[in-house]
Amino acid sequence: MRLIDKTLQDFSRLLGSATPIPGGGSSAAVEAALGMGLISKVALITMDKPAYTHCKDLMRHTAQTAAALGQDFLTWVDEDTAAYQDFLTAKRLPQQTAEQKAAYRQALYQALQACILVPYKILQAAVQGLHLGNAIAPDYYTGTASDLGLAALSLKTAAHGAHLTILMNLKSITSLGLPDHGFMESSFVQDARKQSQTLLDEAETAAKAIYTQVRKTLP
Repeated sequence: MRLIDKTLQDFSRLLGSATPIPGGGSSAAVEAALGMGLISKVALITMDKPAYTHCKDLMRHTAQTAAALGQDFLTWVDEDTAAYQDFLTAKRLPQQTAEQKAAYRQALYQALQACILVPYKILQAAVQGLHLGNAIAPDYYTGTASDLGLAALSLKTAAHGAHLTILMNLKSITSLGLPDHGFMESSFVQDARKQSQTLLDEAETAAKAIYTQVRKTLP
């Protein structure tokens, strides 16, 4: 059964167990999906208010995009867990012969590639979600202020979780003695720390802007 098909209670119990998966990457994806759900809610409620007919198109676009991103995040919940499971499987491969050692290294390369790319996608999409929230923050139905504020915090948390997962998997490359160069066709591994930090900074700035706007409407 997929993780996203489990009940919230079962998922929470599994997350709190001693098993290595699901872990931080999947949790970040869930957190982001919740944030996108709240942004969609804010947009849909605002759309139905007569005083906000002037921004109906923006709200419709926001709701549709948020719903699509939310589905992406749910997909990544299981993708992240599958990637780490492949990594654990690769670590158990035999290394007695030269051929086995080569297969072992190749399997580790492929698994670690996915272990980095999935949270990177989560981080990128969390930033995209925060920009969606920023676009509606200046003019939305303020009866949903707490929803929009929590959406910003959820997406910021998801961005941090994805970033930490990326750093942990980059550390695995070093601790396992795997060379950074040649790990992927692109230079992503070499630049991952810099690129992910840039995205995280962008997420922090966007989340702060939304939260500041929300607080203006509350006592």
